[in-house]
Amino acid sequence: MTFATRLEAADAPARLQDLGVIDHAVSVLMARDHIREHHARERLAVAAARAGVPVVALARAVLDGDGRVGPPSPQNRSDATG
Repeated sequence: MTFATRLEAADAPARLQDLGVIDHAVSVLMARDHIREHHARERLAVAAARAGVPVVALARAVLDGDGRVGPPSPQNRSDATG
């Protein structure tokens, strides 16, 4: 096994964990905003790129409840007039 292959193998568990975090955040966005999976993934990727952060970092923020990705859905908007 080459050195590069060993490094990739050593990083594999972390990458799998990151994919799980991203998948979970995508599911949250799908449920919250009633959108399809590909829209949720795109929204997450675009928002991360705009913020200059890795997708997994934004996914963690979504799961922690700190991150809003994209416009709120109509049922999640609060009426500012009272």
